[in-house]
Amino acid sequence: MRGTKVIVSKPVYSSLGLVLRAGVSKESLLLDNDDWEMGLRATHGPQGFARIFEILNPKKLNGNFSTRYLDRRLKAFPHQLVSNAWLQRRYGGEVLPHVRDTALLDPKLSNIPELRKKLKLGDRFWVGFIGTPRSHKGLDELIEILASFEGKNAPGLYVAGVDFEDKYAAAVHLQALQSLGEKRVRFLPSFPFSELRDHVAPVDCICLPSRDNERARGQLPAKLIDAMSMGKPVVASGHNDIGPLLEGCGVAVPPGNTQAMREGIDLLVHDKELRERYGRRAREKAVSELSVESGMFTLERVLNEVVLCD
Repeated sequence: MRGTKVIVSKPVYSSLGLVLRAGVSKESLLLDNDDWEMGLRATHGPQGFARIFEILNPKKLNGNFSTRYLDRRLKAFPHQLVSNAWLQRRYGGEVLPHVRDTALLDPKLSNIPELRKKLKLGDRFWVGFIGTPRSHKGLDELIEILASFEGKNAPGLYVAGVDFEDKYAAAVHLQALQSLGEKRVRFLPSFPFSELRDHVAPVDCICLPSRDNERARGQLPAKLIDAMSMGKPVVASGHNDIGPLLEGCGVAVPPGNTQAMREGIDLLVHDKELRERYGRRAREKAVSELSVESGMFTLERVLNEVVLCD
């Protein structure tokens, strides 16, 4: 493959559309499809009259018109990488889940007692939500679930990656303070990737309470892989490939089932041995199946197929 050039494209007009306009054939490019773009548009695109205008506006580069146009044609591309089985069923291609540098995301590299002391976490059980709060991720529902726990040692909520200027993030921060009280709430601002390890390390479990909507169905959250790499037990809505990934290392619940989510958290709160077992298995699975090294095998095979067809 030395000296060979392969075009890698995202399934949006500013990437794939321009590549095709430049005359590159379907056989000569690799489509990197890690999100359901139509689902993203449905949950984060403009609403009301602005949405109608954009749908009818073909000049909007990555708007609804161009995204829908490409979406209907993606199955025709012979070389695709998709991040999960849901996208594979819809478009074909080879599944390459989000991978992580598990040598970097290694819990042994974090001083957990020191981090907990610095953050004033004490002996309380802390549920972590690491990443940008968005409405489809269900953080407001998680707050309601945690509010149902009572007593002085009720679990707390640790959120890192917050844009406090964002309306939804500001609203859930206020909700958390009102529902849980200051002692049970830690909201921290956005941080560079280099600090990710030390935000995942101090919590007792990671929770991904994604709602059952268009955006969540087509995703496999990278934050799940982060948590597993760091040896954290996970409670998550069982979208997509999450259920199989969490076998033996976490709890997958039906999306939108807050009672099941509460029961999953409660199980981990009261069973330290189970938490440790899930954490060990999560770390093992991340290293063997979700590391950069494991992903290279799939990537190299697909790249070779593109080169041979060129």
